[in-house]
Amino acid sequence: MIDEQQCPATDLRLHLDSRLCNRSHSSTQSGTNKAGYFGKWMIKILIVVLAFNLAVFSTYPINVGLYDYSNYLKMIMEGSSFLVHASGYPAALHLLFDLLSITPTGGQYLTDTDWLLTIQKFQLGIHLILYLVALWLCYKSYGSLVTLLFSFGWGTCIVFANAVNTAGPEWLQGHGIILSLLLSAYAGTLDGYRKALAYTFSAAVFAGAYLVKYNSLLLAPALLGFILFERKGWFFKVSQIIASTLIFSVVVHIYASEYHYKTAGTKQLTFDHAWILTDSLPANYLTKNPETMGINTLRYVSLVRITPTDWSKLDWGNPGDFLEGYKDKYDNLMVLDRNDLISIAKQTPLPPGVTANNSSLPLYNYYGKARADRLGILVYFEALRDHPDYYLKRVTSGLWKTFREIPYGVTFPIYSEPLGASFGAPDFVAGTIKLFPPKDLGSPYYAPYYNPTEILSFWGVKFMDMFNAIKSSSLIYFIFNLIAVIGLLTAVNLRTKLNGVILTGGLLCYVLASYMIIGIRFKEAVAIVPVYFLISSLGISNAFQFARTSIAKWKRSAL
Repeated sequence: MIDEQQCPATDLRLHLDSRLCNRSHSSTQSGTNKAGYFGKWMIKILIVVLAFNLAVFSTYPINVGLYDYSNYLKMIMEGSSFLVHASGYPAALHLLFDLLSITPTGGQYLTDTDWLLTIQKFQLGIHLILYLVALWLCYKSYGSLVTLLFSFGWGTCIVFANAVNTAGPEWLQGHGIILSLLLSAYAGTLDGYRKALAYTFSAAVFAGAYLVKYNSLLLAPALLGFILFERKGWFFKVSQIIASTLIFSVVVHIYASEYHYKTAGTKQLTFDHAWILTDSLPANYLTKNPETMGINTLRYVSLVRITPTDWSKLDWGNPGDFLEGYKDKYDNLMVLDRNDLISIAKQTPLPPGVTANNSSLPLYNYYGKARADRLGILVYFEALRDHPDYYLKRVTSGLWKTFREIPYGVTFPIYSEPLGASFGAPDFVAGTIKLFPPKDLGSPYYAPYYNPTEILSFWGVKFMDMFNAIKSSSLIYFIFNLIAVIGLLTAVNLRTKLNGVILTGGLLCYVLASYMIIGIRFKEAVAIVPVYFLISSLGISNAFQFARTSIAKWKRSAL
């Protein structure tokens, strides 16, 4: 009988088994250590994020100024839709409040501070819940380091936190966009029916983001990219694109038919294209030589010249139609030939106070929103055809500006930038300070920031002043962008590189299209804050791993 202890083959097998066991134990222990490391840091970041958001919440009562916010509050109370604002955000809050029987006292939606505080509380709660869902999807899709960077960057973004404290939709739009993108990224890690289900759910969430604000549609190429770069056959890709498009269309149709139509009287969601597009026309476009204008521009400027400038009775709650006596004027002008239109444009001066920004408003009022909107769209395309250099310059300069510096200024009153308001003497006992709205506005609700309490936290504003100086540094922003780009370019993992390309491509579509129209304002910036931090986190994470690997190789070669 052979003695196992004296058999060389047995000794070798036992030695190999022992090494494999030790390696497996080491791998398991390493994974456990990484999970514990991630958990500890995640808890610390979440505590910081919660404290930061509570600090913003307690410093600034909900902002109901900035022109549009009062309209959203009215829609929340009434359950109505406006044809100049997307109504998905107020619809969501209205349905929730209707279920809980929460209404402003006496219909005073602008001055009932208890009702406004309730909105602020609900929005903070919804934000934090959706934020945690996004972090979970990020972790499942990209792992620990990306999730840690993403959670801290987005969670402590002062502009997004302040957007949550407004009666505006952009914060909810941002959530809808990032959740739909992360669901698509997560779908790439799944297989079978779960993959198709994740993509379909992503399309439904994206439809919600679109209903909250229509420019969300500019991120659609990113969702399409996730499906097209799937390691699946074309049958799956085409089927999934059809299914996603179908679910998106169904969600939008149901909303337009069952909610929007009841108060707006039309299934068309918006008529504000002409207003936005004509605002982006080249300088002096409406007053240039009429002989160089296109036929639709001639019709537009002629209508503007013969139409009263009064739009005080313009009602955005319905499509509208011709005011009495203006149908014939419209019909007669629309059949005039080019020479007659040139004659009108030359002989009739532009009414005082009319600019490209407000020129469409009288037309909406006197000729109906659909007609004015359609004509304004045609004018924009003629301007695009006649002045491509102007729009190319807007896009290239805007893209470079967005990369090198933060594309928004201060959006909340701080001591170093009160946004036209003025601070009173602080009450150190109560820890508060009075905020007086700008005096040169027709209403305080037109101010960049306003709440009827007109009281802020004194120490909170000081903290936000200091915090803003750090987080809003364009130099830091530019450096992080540069590191992120290097990281994405040097990524070794093919899936990570593809995801970076897809997300960056979607963000570029949004930025480029925005600069083709009115640029990146506070509203546009808030919506893409989460996407920006996801891309940055992917890039910085890969840059860190690339640097660590390069240093390790250098050390080995030096030995």
